[in-house]
Amino acid sequence: MRDQLYQLPNGIRASADYAFLSEDVMTKAGDGVGARKLKVSFHSTVTRVLFDGKRAIGVECLRDATC
Repeated sequence: MRDQLYQLPNGIRASADYAFLSEDVMTKAGDGVGARKLKVSFHSTVTRVLFDGKRAIGVECLRDATC
């Protein structure tokens, strides 16, 4: 599978992770920078998205292939 490519405003193509999860958005540990409510979990697989009405509020996932 190939990474999805995006074109940045300066005309350069970038992968999705580079274009949207740069160091001004996310730390190397996967936490959001500034007031961003972001946590990226590495080596994980989402099994279900949790909703409150039509709004996604979280996910259930497997980490490192364990339950």
